[in-house]
Amino acid sequence: MQHLIIEASIHIQTKVILFNGVMIYILGGEEVSRGMNCKRINISICDVSRENCAYISEVIKRCAGYGGQEYNELWIDCFYSGKAFIKAMETVRYDIAFVETNLGDMSGLQIGGYIRKTKNMNQLQLVYMSMSGVYTMELFESKPLHFLIKPINEKRLVNTVCRAMDLVENDNAFFLYVKDRITRREETGNIIYFESMNRQLVMHTINENVMFYGKLKEVYERLKDCEFFYIHQSFLVNYKYVEGLDKGNQIVLKNGERLNVSNSRKKEVCLRFKHEGEI
Repeated sequence: MQHLIIEASIHIQTKVILFNGVMIYILGGEEVSRGMNCKRINISICDVSRENCAYISEVIKRCAGYGGQEYNELWIDCFYSGKAFIKAMETVRYDIAFVETNLGDMSGLQIGGYIRKTKNMNQLQLVYMSMSGVYTMELFESKPLHFLIKPINEKRLVNTVCRAMDLVENDNAFFLYVKDRITRREETGNIIYFESMNRQLVMHTINENVMFYGKLKEVYERLKDCEFFYIHQSFLVNYKYVEGLDKGNQIVLKNGERLNVSNSRKKEVCLRFKHEGEI
């Protein structure tokens, strides 16, 4: 089975359609338009190794129906150079990107900077890959979801792909709340954390802080499947915005804020971080 080759063997494009729960692969023929009326996810793999690109593509296809998620379109674009990937991002907005840290023509650090700073694609789930388990601190500035060491363990790759798909799905969901007698909505992917203050809640987002009446427990029940977790009876945090856990009783957010972890939640929070480190 052969892929549709575009841009002189630099860029491969695979379309996967889920029809009644069955994955149908379209490899070749005319490119089908990425219309806005369909549910889709765009994934890029940038690696000088064609074998590794093919391997990751096959694993992604197997994860396509993970958790009952049925995408009308799943696009997997493979690039064998950093410049080809950069060029593609001028017209395509990717949801997930697997990037080799050393591509020859560009480094993973340069691509990560382009994604986060130049294109301002903060919702993109970035995964770095490398033959070495040693990463420079600068790579962390691009806020990657995970680091994979080559040769890539299949179980770890599956866990990473499924988690990335979950986060993309959650980013496309909305949280509904009532303020000033008007039902409003906020993309869950934009919410950093909720804070309980007396009978009101403060929703801290990437754009603003919004106060409305509600109960943190009820919010948790609605968002627990969207990577939100308790660190304190007064704080419900979106895991995607957590930078790390310090040696004290605080978590560090990617915006620099620090939030206290209660003693009753400390063990649970530590176990969560330990689990993530084993993925």
